[in-house]
Amino acid sequence: MRLKNRQQAMDTIDHDHGGDASRLLDIAQSSLAFERLEQVYDALDRIKYEFEVVRVEDRFDRPAFGGYRNILVNLKASNGHIMQMGLHLETLLYERDHGRHVAVRAQMKQLEELVINEGNALAPAQRQSIEELSAQSEGVFHDAVAKTEDGGSSVSAPPPRHAELPRFAIVGSRPVKAVATADGGLDVLAFDWKTRKLARNMDYLTRLFLPDGDVDIVPQVDFSDALSKLGFIEDEPAPPEDL
Repeated sequence: MRLKNRQQAMDTIDHDHGGDASRLLDIAQSSLAFERLEQVYDALDRIKYEFEVVRVEDRFDRPAFGGYRNILVNLKASNGHIMQMGLHLETLLYERDHGRHVAVRAQMKQLEELVINEGNALAPAQRQSIEELSAQSEGVFHDAVAKTEDGGSSVSAPPPRHAELPRFAIVGSRPVKAVATADGGLDVLAFDWKTRKLARNMDYLTRLFLPDGDVDIVPQVDFSDALSKLGFIEDEPAPPEDL
């Protein structure tokens, strides 16, 4: 078990939770790695029996975009704090932290930093690069699952790729979406805690296409519901032009 450092925690609270520290679910984190998928689910059953579980996100059942699969479990400690435990397959964990995925993620982060500095949406060619990198990541983790003892099971099938946009997510507590631009590029819009509107925020680009940690890809109805609960203010439509 390790504690998130103070600066990381403050950044997450401000960025992903609008300053509400009570929403932070991973102040303490731990990871368990297993050789086979059946061991992952045996561990999950044991955890549910011995601890107060407040949330389970099964990414073996619903693989994230980018292809990484694990189970994230949030537990309530005796002092009331919410902790996060990750249950992983060893082959996937190795690829994520030391293998081919490291280079894929680095390339996507470089592109993210470029568009952040430019302050623009992605051009069509940049969007294509993002989708190709996400597909490469899916291939890496598909191969990693196939190396396990469970490689012949349904979990070894590559996750469905939904390159179509928009893509809706809840990052921490913050609604974020990726949308196509008129020229075939891509924009990322996040709920602005101050204005209560959606505004461009390319900081979330990598987290939408290679999601890890507290990132949930959700249907539009869940996205809209989250916006409503946060007091979302929709932009008024432009007045019609005179004929």
